[in-house]
Amino acid sequence: MRRYRSRLDQPNGYGLTHGAMYWQLNDESPIASWASLEYGTNTVTGRWKVQHYMAKRFFAPITAVPVIDFTQGRVDVYGTNDEMAALPAGAELVVEVWAWNRSIADGPRHTFRQDVSLKPQSSSADPLWTRSFAQIA
Repeated sequence: MRRYRSRLDQPNGYGLTHGAMYWQLNDESPIASWASLEYGTNTVTGRWKVQHYMAKRFFAPITAVPVIDFTQGRVDVYGTNDEMAALPAGAELVVEVWAWNRSIADGPRHTFRQDVSLKPQSSSADPLWTRSFAQIA
């Protein structure tokens, strides 16, 4: 979703996401809720819930975003670089394909590696990596 953050598709100027924020950081009472920090803790020393760890990952400055295109029968991976510098030379995208009927001990079904480059503060308009369903099956 992040690759769409600055893309304008509508004539009225509205885009698809224009960034994001998530609700809700902390609780006002000790109840089960959407909060990502436990009740009674502050935002600096608060105990993180799973959602907070995931938010750290999906708001990371450098991300790879897989997009499954069922109409074309392929998987594309796009990239986002919010850093002030380009990716370092030799940056590598690693895509692992796992099967539901295998255990973690068996490892991934396929591992693909590809050198990538992204300019500073940019998103890839073209996929960094593309494979058809037949190639990853």
